[in-house]
Amino acid sequence: MTYQRLLPFNGWAAIVSAAARLLAAALILTAILLGGIPELVIVVLLLVADIFLVFALLGVFGCQIEELGAYGFLGFVLAEIGVMVSLADFFPPSGRVIYLAGLLLIALRNQRSSVLPAGALWSWFAGALIAAAAASTGYALLAVSGMLLAGSGLLWTGLHLLQAFRPPPDQPEG
Repeated sequence: MTYQRLLPFNGWAAIVSAAARLLAAALILTAILLGGIPELVIVVLLLVADIFLVFALLGVFGCQIEELGAYGFLGFVLAEIGVMVSLADFFPPSGRVIYLAGLLLIALRNQRSSVLPAGALWSWFAGALIAAAAASTGYALLAVSGMLLAGSGLLWTGLHLLQAFRPPPDQPEG
């Protein structure tokens, strides 16, 4: 099995991650405006989003492994480490910074290769940056808007992975 065949799985992972993140953002906004949303529901959605994000990043790296080069590989490793540090809850602010640095390197290298839509990765990065900065300062509405932007960019990326890298149908043996 070639890695090309796994890219649709990575696309679905990105879509699930984006959907969980977008739903969490909507619930946070609802909680701010109306209250009554259990925090556990939001935490579980964000946990699901981050778990699937690990597989989405594998697809982003895998579909352009040749084009990304050493800096892209470094970006991938940093982004994955950042997600893992945040998931482990060792020190979430450092995990966010590591993740953002990795995502920035991936977006910069993708800009040159154009394998994935540049707008998708830049939306993902900008939203993640806004959400991380706002979460660190306590501006919940700004954090929600960053989550919506990041989720939209991630969804766009996932849809592209799903559509552009479909495996060819199996050839009948003859």
